[in-house]
Amino acid sequence: MTDIRKSLFTLFSGTLLTFGVWLAISITVDPFNTDPLTIITFFSSLFLWLTGLIIFIFLYVRSHISDVTNQNTIPNSILHSSLIVITLIVFLILQTLRVLGQLEGILLLVIFILIELYIKTKTSHA
Repeated sequence: MTDIRKSLFTLFSGTLLTFGVWLAISITVDPFNTDPLTIITFFSSLFLWLTGLIIFIFLYVRSHISDVTNQNTIPNSILHSSLIVITLIVFLILQTLRVLGQLEGILLLVIFILIELYIKTKTSHA
């Protein structure tokens, strides 16, 4: 039980820290006159805090759906939230570069759905 509490506290602390970094960059930096390192920091902190937020949402929903706590709940939540947030970040980066169209969006969505299905079938056979 304490291992789960440590994991959740670490996830919560990391999520709060990266949200603070993302918020500081969002408030203080002008996106039109900044260097690429700041933009990379912005998108990576956005990835980390959104991943943490979605992990907690998944954990909350999964804990209320089933009465039995599975030991794979946290790793599965991390995997699924990472894939969702990577998809969103790639869409945002392509939109920032002004190269996102409908065809590219549909292709990216299909690619990430296929990656999810591949991971699901790979873990079910193992």
